Amino acid sequence: MNLATLLEGPANVTHRGQTLHFRGGLTLTPLAELFSIDSDLYGPLDQRASDNSVVISGTPVGVWTAAQLAVLYRWTNPAIGSLVTPRYDVSSVTPATDVIALVGAAAPRTGCPVRFALFPGATIPAGLSEATLYYWGAAGTLHPTEADALAATNPVDITSAGAGDFALIEQEPVIIDALAANRRITFHNGAITGMPPIIHSAVASMLGAASFGCFRKNNAAWSDANSLYTVAKVALSDTPPDAANIVTQDYSLAFGAAPWDSFKARGPITLTPQLRTEPIITDGLGTLGLRIAGLDVAAMFAPQGFSEEQMLDLLGLQGGTAARGKSKVRGNLVITGTGVHNIVYNAAPRQLPQTFSPTGPRAGELEARGAAGITGARFYVGTAAP
Repeated sequence: MNLATLLEGPANVTHRGQTLHFRGGLTLTPLAELFSIDSDLYGPLDQRASDNSVVISGTPVGVWTAAQLAVLYRWTNPAIGSLVTPRYDVSSVTPATDVIALVGAAAPRTGCPVRFALFPGATIPAGLSEATLYYWGAAGTLHPTEADALAATNPVDITSAGAGDFALIEQEPVIIDALAANRRITFHNGAITGMPPIIHSAVASMLGAASFGCFRKNNAAWSDANSLYTVAKVALSDTPPDAANIVTQDYSLAFGAAPWDSFKARGPITLTPQLRTEPIITDGLGTLGLRIAGLDVAAMFAPQGFSEEQMLDLLGLQGGTAARGKSKVRGNLVITGTGVHNIVYNAAPRQLPQTFSPTGPRAGELEARGAAGITGARFYVGTAAP
């Protein structure tokens, strides 16, 4: 057996300009979905291609910095129906300054790879191509490299405004670096599709499992070379994450009015965001991407320091204003520690069991569910208060 072909070893992932390290392994799951051509007499006569999917999953080591949180928790306030690889409508193109103005305030991050896309009947601005990957500059310009975009140098020369309706669509790669093997697997278009649970504890790493979805380049066919991924032999190196940014500590909570305005949990506090998505499918090309269908956020923890009556009163089971059909929102659930500030907005308590036993705590796990309210945001994750 050729020892060189026995592939082993850890890897990291780079996405949206940040390198993420993992613990417990990183899993790449490609799935070639099939459908059968069946017959009554012989059963399956053939197995044919139905769709392709790629998911990358693993548990980050728990680095708690603003830059990494922006990657892992991108969807704290998602627009329902938007793409996980967002599209930005173009308002105007100004050849004299090479500037592309977008509709609304949303824009790609500086250095984001994008493709210029045309709606039917449009004429592309001279100097641009739908087949070319560009990088978004802070001034609204396009650049040939990420370095140029970050430095605001060498903008693409646009010589006409074109005509019709245009858009930009993000093409952020998800890059796996298998360091021991010196192999780089680049999925050319991807997004975070599973945000990790946050475990607030003095004796455990903060982050649970995360997942990334990968898709073909915009406007690419199955038959296009390198339309989904590229594997390259690269001399790889890595810098270990700073252990000072991996937080383990005690936390405080606040959940509306007294006596719940300041308290501690007996054990870990787990905040779990669940992004719900739906595939965007065409008959000829299968799944092209994912649409955001919803976001659910909940926190679970065992409160301590409360009486039996106070725990029952929290749920508003009697004598309160929360009759059937009325709002159960108590307020924002705020979780704080040194360098950590998390909020479940418009949270409502759902359950808080009490266990009467010779041993063990009386309070079980309180579940609090968030809602968008009038702010739109479901939750907040940061290194300081918003």
